Amino acid sequence: MDNQGALYALLGLDIGCINTRTSYFGIQGGKFHLQASGTASTSQGHEFLLGSGVGAAMQDLQRGSDVHILKPNGELIWPYYDTGLGLDRIAVTISSGPRLRTVLLGLTMDGSLKIGRALVESLPLKIIGTYGVTALLDQPEIIDELAERHPELIILVGGENGGAEEPLESWIDVIKQVCHLLTDEAKPNLLYAGNALLESSVKRYLEPLSNLVVVPNIQPDREEMDLVPSQAALDKIIIDRWQVKIPGFKDLISRTKALTGTESFSLNRMVRYLSSANEKTKKGVFTCGLGGCSTTLAAGLDGKSAGVIQPAWDVITESLEDGLVEYVHQWTAAEVSKEEVHQYLTNLSLIPSFVPEDAVELAISQAYARYRLRMASLRLSENYSWIPYRAEKGLIGHFEPIIASGAILTQSQSAGHSMLMVVDGLQPWGVTTIVLDRHHILPLLGLVGAHEPVLPTHVLGSDAFESLGTVVTAVARVPEEVPVLNVEVKAENAKDYEVEILQGTLKRLVIPSGVTAELTLKPSGETDIGFGGPGVGGRLKVPGGSMGVVIDARGRPLLLPEADEKRVEVLKRWQLILGG
Repeated sequence: MDNQGALYALLGLDIGCINTRTSYFGIQGGKFHLQASGTASTSQGHEFLLGSGVGAAMQDLQRGSDVHILKPNGELIWPYYDTGLGLDRIAVTISSGPRLRTVLLGLTMDGSLKIGRALVESLPLKIIGTYGVTALLDQPEIIDELAERHPELIILVGGENGGAEEPLESWIDVIKQVCHLLTDEAKPNLLYAGNALLESSVKRYLEPLSNLVVVPNIQPDREEMDLVPSQAALDKIIIDRWQVKIPGFKDLISRTKALTGTESFSLNRMVRYLSSANEKTKKGVFTCGLGGCSTTLAAGLDGKSAGVIQPAWDVITESLEDGLVEYVHQWTAAEVSKEEVHQYLTNLSLIPSFVPEDAVELAISQAYARYRLRMASLRLSENYSWIPYRAEKGLIGHFEPIIASGAILTQSQSAGHSMLMVVDGLQPWGVTTIVLDRHHILPLLGLVGAHEPVLPTHVLGSDAFESLGTVVTAVARVPEEVPVLNVEVKAENAKDYEVEILQGTLKRLVIPSGVTAELTLKPSGETDIGFGGPGVGGRLKVPGGSMGVVIDARGRPLLLPEADEKRVEVLKRWQLILGG
């Protein structure tokens, strides 16, 4: 296959811990489109291309479409032929590998180590130790401790360019001693992202001992933070390590000459691109993925990105008063005991592929989806000061669109359930749109875009993504049932009408897909709809979608009745309003 030739057809593989998805991008009418997709359970056996899962997903794609990419013997057809057979290139995003055991070394917990933690938590890495300058008081002890931990990766950060040379030199000596204590097979990868003045020393002392990568300082000065070079280097380290750890992965890459990256890094690249496209409007972009094994959030604003990955489940304690159990029980739209919630969450933590078997379990899983979005958003805001998510308010910044993926969101029983989970979990302010990435292709587009930028541009403008609709949030500190917003609606080929919105309510305005409506929003003097402050309104043109326009006047933060019976009644009413 000639990867330098013209691209006519590309196969994207997204390998998750539970499912493997295939997406075929071909040209129609002079533009790239998502023409077919397939899904199969991920397998890490010793069969065809990363186990039978990849092959089965390809077969599923071919079986359900007019696309032909496989010969009868299962081999790939390439390059692409004028007859419409085959493909030119394969791109692979992967999130199914084990997190690399990572040690983070730096200076202070509220300085370089905080930024280092943001770096580590944006990728599939697991922190097994974080050490600041105080640990250097007893170097022999810390050397023994690090050697005993057997890290796969050591990251050294700290010092603005030109600063903190002495402690960083001490850390260099510690790493050198640790590498001398470990066998060649056990030596970790090393990443240096600190004071640029020490780069030559780092290379002189550490490069002969282990695999070292030196990248630009993640904090070159106090007001600047740049993780992208470090993320790119770590993405490569992770992929290289996974080729050894995951049976069949190295064979997959070598056979297909695939363009490969971790799902999280590829997603961050995509949100940076999308936020740059939004530069004139000053709007950010927010994505949330609820995978079977992890929760992944990424946000972009003015060409910069933020990302975080968290395990899909928390540690389940024995206590029914555990904060996780309390929260999920509170948001379950069914009459259920805390014992049942605890049992379901325990099963899920043991078996990530566990599927709800009845309406009660489904309600618990949807409540847990809200919890996952909330906790990941809190972590994202802790790691990045420009992410305005607050526990007592929600997502107060202007992010549009919000793009959601993950089976719990994309395969729920109704679009209303999907929208409610996203809105309840993130609690956005102002005006935004909720979009579903049903085929989980956004990370693939981020990966491919660096090499074939026209493909994601074409696909983003196609029908590959499903718009659920627009959400207008009206926030006011007034009693329930008090009018907070008046909405005048003018839609194509429909009679104009007017709606009064009361405090504490949720309202859906039906605007079919393919139809554009103009809304005139007139908030009361106490009501903020994100147009510049309380009482400020205006006109808004909105496209139709599965849910049309949803007016959320339930307040921020969202509060539920304490009594179980009343609480379940409220949750079910919200679902009913949105067609659930």
